[in-house]
Amino acid sequence: MKKIFYLLLLIFGISHAGTPQSKSEQAIEIQIKKARELGASNPEKALEILLKCNVSSKEINYKKGILDSDNSIMILYFWKGDYKKVIELSNETVKFAKELNNAEVLSDTYRLKAVSYLSLGTNYSALEELNKALEYARKISNEDSRFIQISTIYDNTAQYYENINSIKEVILYKTKSLEEAKKINENGSLVNQKYQMIAFQYMNLGTIYSEMREKEKAEQYFFESLKIYESKKYPFLPKSDEIILLSEMGKFYYSQKKYTKAIEYLERGKEAEKSISVPYTRKEIYEILFKSYLELNNTKLSKKYSDLYTSLNDSIIKSERKAANAPVKQILSEEKQKHDNNIHQILWIAGSILSALMISGWLIHKKNQKILHKKYESIILKLKNKDSSPVLDQIHMVSPEEIYTKDSSEKVKGITNDTLNTLLLKLQRFENSQKFLKKDMNLPTLAVLLNTNTRYLSEVIKQHKGKNFNNYLNGLRIHHITNMLYEKPVYREYKISHLADYCGFSSREVFAIIFKKETGVTPSYFISQLKNEHSE
Repeated sequence: MKKIFYLLLLIFGISHAGTPQSKSEQAIEIQIKKARELGASNPEKALEILLKCNVSSKEINYKKGILDSDNSIMILYFWKGDYKKVIELSNETVKFAKELNNAEVLSDTYRLKAVSYLSLGTNYSALEELNKALEYARKISNEDSRFIQISTIYDNTAQYYENINSIKEVILYKTKSLEEAKKINENGSLVNQKYQMIAFQYMNLGTIYSEMREKEKAEQYFFESLKIYESKKYPFLPKSDEIILLSEMGKFYYSQKKYTKAIEYLERGKEAEKSISVPYTRKEIYEILFKSYLELNNTKLSKKYSDLYTSLNDSIIKSERKAANAPVKQILSEEKQKHDNNIHQILWIAGSILSALMISGWLIHKKNQKILHKKYESIILKLKNKDSSPVLDQIHMVSPEEIYTKDSSEKVKGITNDTLNTLLLKLQRFENSQKFLKKDMNLPTLAVLLNTNTRYLSEVIKQHKGKNFNNYLNGLRIHHITNMLYEKPVYREYKISHLADYCGFSSREVFAIIFKKETGVTPSYFISQLKNEHSE
């Protein structure tokens, strides 16, 4: 749900005024500037230069050089995901920032340290550092810089409360972040960052209220966000953010069963994504498009998007980082050519775009992995409980005792009590026989097998199992294979295509889609998690 953990990461520490007092200091300043220019396109080289500058600054006790290099090194380590290194470097950065009375660097150092703690799962320490970041942010002399910094800190604080599942505080701090961003001067240099933050927070609030099933509030915030992205006043707002918004709106309308409207926004997101690759969001778009077209009985388009989803999902599993970072270099190169005469503007724009792309990809991936693991844990918990079915929650397995105590309101029209009870017993035997694994099993075949007609059988399954025949049959198959994978490790070594064939599915792709629909996770993910737990 968080899309901007470190918006404007390069603003603080990019340009600290001061005239070098010696040739050595001047040489260090030049090298630091060079490293910052390289930061987005070649972070490893930039880090190498900055580490040398840091050593050189310490040799001549050049405090500003130490601070500038430390600050930039922290940012690069943060981008690399080396959060322990960020925390380790923060103490030295704080020391020199205090000596030089630099509130901007102090605030952002504490903030980066806090987000590093959050990423490492140390929530209490993160809140302490966020409070320190806020204290120094309020001392920043430049109004707009102060507003954007406080807004970003509030957004990070919302992340803290999300980690401890306190939704009331998440909404509170998202709203505070939004209000702080609105204070930024309309004619100032940070107007694009202002509206990027505002649009993001509108979208985040829309997503939160959508998950809370508060339809009107969710729709209101989504449209406020969309209004900003559609405005021609802010051409530098990252396209990737707008694509994420359109995807979220598609999911929202799908949850409302407004499939045509969901398709409208998802198709817009798909078209927009052609100009800038955002694979994680594209995968979500394909998935909801597949489901929406399926609900509208458009088999041709539902198959098209199920194939696209499966192919992209496999590609992402193989090379997540490569897929997410490929467009970044191209965008940065184009922006650098356009603005060669103004290096600070390039860094500002490139930093914002890079941050948005990396954050959106990384956060969506992190969010998805968190959700997937919870679903996986839920499946395992239910598999351990032999009295419950992990994937057939909606299918009520009726015991012999229950069959004869059914309420009259559940009776199928035209079927006597004796016939109904007999049919339910036969269904129970069918479920225990594993005949549902046969590829040719369908409603007419089962009706013949149970010595009844298709109308009676269809109605009994609908009323007493809670699903139509196809979903009932698929549920039995998926429930069976999850048990086999859990209880018999040898099944985990089989190819997905073999498991699909064993379960009676027509293809690997159909099996993967139904498995995901029934369990919430893909078969590949489920198997890999089982293997990981076994190896541990």
